[in-house]
Amino acid sequence: MSNITEYLKQLETAKQIQQDANDRIVNLTKEYENKLKSCRERISQSNKAINKILTCDIKARMGDIVESLSEAWNTPVEEMQIFSDTRIGETWNKDMNLDNYIKGQLFFRLDLRESRPLSFLIQDSNGKHQTRISTFVNTTELQPDGKPLYEHMKLAIAPQVTSNGRYRIVVDIDNINDVILPFTINNLVAFDRDDKLQPVNDTAQAIIGASKKLDKQNQDTSSIQTYQVEQEVEDAYEDDPTYW
Repeated sequence: MSNITEYLKQLETAKQIQQDANDRIVNLTKEYENKLKSCRERISQSNKAINKILTCDIKARMGDIVESLSEAWNTPVEEMQIFSDTRIGETWNKDMNLDNYIKGQLFFRLDLRESRPLSFLIQDSNGKHQTRISTFVNTTELQPDGKPLYEHMKLAIAPQVTSNGRYRIVVDIDNINDVILPFTINNLVAFDRDDKLQPVNDTAQAIIGASKKLDKQNQDTSSIQTYQVEQEVEDAYEDDPTYW
């Protein structure tokens, strides 16, 4: 015998269960979408941070880069060589007066105080290992001796003749071992398949190592200078009874 009251009650219960489930789906979907939105925002912020950091410059001393490369190449530092490899132009005659030559060429109106790309060739004396380092440099940046880089730079004619019989005009730097150069992080590192940060090659690894060494030297110098200042202040207090 049918019981209409019981059937109706069961229908209402089943419908309520269905409605509760639908409401739960809606709530879970909103919660999921909110979490997805939060994750996407974090990804976007991280991408901005990564891109900003990658465009930052670090600094490294050329001599320290050479030392790092000597370790990577298993070559004594004494057998390492550095050459300025920044080509400015070409001249037919090595004996031509360089100043007159440059003055006579409109496109050679150079000002070494202007920021410019510089290039260097590093190799061992046997020619087994070789790398080129290029970076964009603000030549007004002060070097360890307190002078701007452009005061260490001059134009010169390279002794090697090119394949077309010309001689290259290059930028020569007198303190090439001690020169401190900037390098953009984006050119030095990359993420591997496991999202681990790795140097792009041995040269980049050498630059990073040299930059860390320079950072440590600067920190040590800063600590010494800070200590000296603090000591001077303490000595001044000791000499002045007003502070006691």
